[in-house]
Amino acid sequence: MQLTNEVYNFENVCGTLASARQAKQEKRIVAAAKLNAEILVYPNPSKGMVHIKLPMFTSGQWNVSVTDMYGKIIINKHLVNSDTEVSIGTAKGLYIVKVSNTQTGETLTNKIIVN
Repeated sequence: MQLTNEVYNFENVCGTLASARQAKQEKRIVAAAKLNAEILVYPNPSKGMVHIKLPMFTSGQWNVSVTDMYGKIIINKHLVNSDTEVSIGTAKGLYIVKVSNTQTGETLTNKIIVN
């Protein structure tokens, strides 16, 4: 009887630790999805021309930069409206789109593929 209770208690502790770890991981996934949902970059993949849309756009506060995988800045410009069209170029590859709020320092990132 004693052994059965110890095994059961061990399973409860392991289950609780696994549940806590899973909950923490789920929170990270939700936070990442929320940030990515705040910046829309489309079409993806692209032929070189992309739209960048910020649903929570406030005029005069946002800059966009696009870098290639080597860190070379392809575009760095001020956003003047919530839906901006940007030409990345026709060089195939993976690019990082970073939109930052100049007043709050908030930064949103997304990836775009040019093919």
